[in-house]
Amino acid sequence: MQTYQFETKILPNGIIPLPKEYKSLKSHMVKIIIIEKEKKEKTLSEETKLFWDSFGSWKDERDEEEIVKDIYETRKSSKGEIRL
Repeated sequence: MQTYQFETKILPNGIIPLPKEYKSLKSHMVKIIIIEKEKKEKTLSEETKLFWDSFGSWKDERDEEEIVKDIYETRKSSKGEIRL
């Protein structure tokens, strides 16, 4: 059995495309070994890390009833006439 080595990406639909020079191979003759390369972890700057860490929560000295009351009191709505 002849061995060929090449790099390719698996398509979103799961298909592994063969390079043009291997298109003549019959599908029953192909044995695929997938080796995933080690992904390098990206390092974030301290500012970027602080930015992303700020999402999702905040600190507040008020209890939840005070916060909800404040939200409702600061809402503004206009009840003006709407013309189409």
